Order: sequence, then C-alpha cells, then structure tokens
Amino acid sequence: MRMIKIGVGILAAGILISTGLAAMMVYTLRLPESVLEFKVGSTLHEVEGRVASFSVKPFSFDFEKPALQENIEVTFPVRAMLTGMQARDVLMYKMFDADHYSEIFYKASTMQCASENPDRLSCSVPGELTIRKTTLPVLLHAVIERQGSKLHARGDAKLSLKAFDLHPPSVMGILKVFDEVSIHFDTGWDAASPQELLPKPKDPLQAV
Repeated sequence: MRMIKIGVGILAAGILISTGLAAMMVYTLRLPESVLEFKVGSTLHEVEGRVASFSVKPFSFDFEKPALQENIEVTFPVRAMLTGMQARDVLMYKMFDADHYSEIFYKASTMQCASENPDRLSCSVPGELTIRKTTLPVLLHAVIERQGSKLHARGDAKLSLKAFDLHPPSVMGILKVFDEVSIHFDTGWDAASPQELLPKPKDPLQAV
C-alpha cells in the first residue's frame, strides 16, 4: 500500500507542476551558446574579456505576467575571467584578490518589464553584486524574447571598480585602467520538463 501511495503522490505532484508550467515555465541556462563579457577602457586601449564559465540557478518565469518567483543567482570564478593576455589576467586576479575571494556573486529578486510585442519584453532588473566583501546594487537592462518554449535574453550593466574598493593596476604610471566596467550578456534558456523538476522516486524495495 505504501508503494501505491508514493506512486500516487508523485503522479499528483507531476499534474500540479504540469498545470503550473502551462503559464509559468521553469528555465535553465543553455550552454555553451550563452556568453558573459566585460569591457573596460584604459589610457592606451580598450580591454575586452569574457567569463569562460558561469552558472545560473534555474528560475520560474511567466512571460504573460513577467515576474520572478524566486531569486536569479549567478556565480562565476574570478579566474574564469579571461582577457586574452596571461600577464594582464594575473594582474586582474591580483586586483580581485582571487586567492582569498575566488568567486563573484550576483542576485536579483525582482524585475520590471514592459511588453514591446507579444514575444519581446524590455526589462529592468535591480540586483546585488558581491565582489570580495562588498555587496552593492547593480541595475541590469535586458531584452527577453520568447522563441517557442525557449527564451533568449541579452542585456547590459555598468559598474564602478572604485565603488567595490578595487584598485586597477597601472604600468609605470602611464598605462591606467579606467574606473567604469561595462558588462554584456547574451543567453539562451530551455524550458525544463515537469519530469526534470520532480524528485526522483526511491528504489521500490527501499520504499516498502
């Protein structure tokens, strides 16, 4: 009897999740199509870089009534930031004190969106960025497009190195890195199936 009850419980949970997903989908990041890039100016030239690996927690989103049901959380290792020049990267990791603060975190709990057309939203996402021991507000501007069961999101943000108490390196006092950093992301998201969201049932012999 216990096995039957467990089976019925899982089936009921599946029905509830399926019903909820009819309006509110749970999306997971699609890699490696997704990119996270940064850009900063200097007295010599503009430096561009990318984040080689990052993770985003799956989140619920209703495109018809856009709102977050839980936090968006992004995490990436400091040493995943690459500029294409090893010596420059070493100085960057030193600036971030990567030996003691190995990861950077971003979290957002709300967003405000306006519909540009039935499949395109323009959104402002106020969130918080944590670098080393400092957490500050960072506003993302994003465009979210619906493509069948998938989402495509791209956007930008700006932040100040000085605000995070980061001191950009200089070379002989001549080459100086500017304070403002531009962030750009371009991501794809897949809708998770109800089966992916359900807890895996225990072995029948263990459930008895």
